[in-house]
Amino acid sequence: MKGKLFLKIVGIVLAVVVLFFAVTSLITTVGKNSNMKKIESFEQVKIENRIVPVEDENGYWTFITDRDFKVVQLTDVHIGAGFMSHGKDLKALNAVAAMVTAEKPDLVIVTGDIAYPIPPQAGTDDNLASAKMFANLMEKLGVYWTVTFGNHDTEIYSD
Repeated sequence: MKGKLFLKIVGIVLAVVVLFFAVTSLITTVGKNSNMKKIESFEQVKIENRIVPVEDENGYWTFITDRDFKVVQLTDVHIGAGFMSHGKDLKALNAVAAMVTAEKPDLVIVTGDIAYPIPPQAGTDDNLASAKMFANLMEKLGVYWTVTFGNHDTEIYSD
């Protein structure tokens, strides 16, 4: 009798765990798809007299100009891309799009922490999804951009 009760309890606990992971995976997928759809709704930034970088023989890209050169520096965007961070992620994406659209920079430099794959806060350890979301946003805005990695972009436990 005790053995059957134990197996029943283990079965219930296992079913709850499986259900939890299934629901959180579904919420994460729906949220990521929703935010990616929002990214597609942004318009390309219109920059008059855009400075176009030139690639040298070593593969380095250089902006050559004798006029003002506008750089926007962003840091700690912290896109979680998990089931607990969709609302915050959407606010971050909207804020970046608004700043870049308003400033019309020649170059955007992101100095770390695009991703925030902290499981207790974002609900994921997938920093690749965050990076893809941000890259899609920057490409959709059509601005030149570059990035350096921060500690959250390269968390040891992340993808």
